[in-house]
Amino acid sequence: MESLIKPEAKASLTPQPCYFCNAPDCDTVYVSALGDHLVTKDMLAVRVVAGRIRLP
Repeated sequence: MESLIKPEAKASLTPQPCYFCNAPDCDTVYVSALGDHLVTKDMLAVRVVAGRIRLP
């Protein structure tokens, strides 16, 4: 997952397990196991779709 995140967004995250949200209308793509970090669509370098990665 780390390679999908824009470099400037990585600085605010700590290493921990994350869960993928596959709801297409949700801006949150990943949520940390502790719930204290959200990775939103605008933080990603590529578009993520359940089971696939698409270039923007």
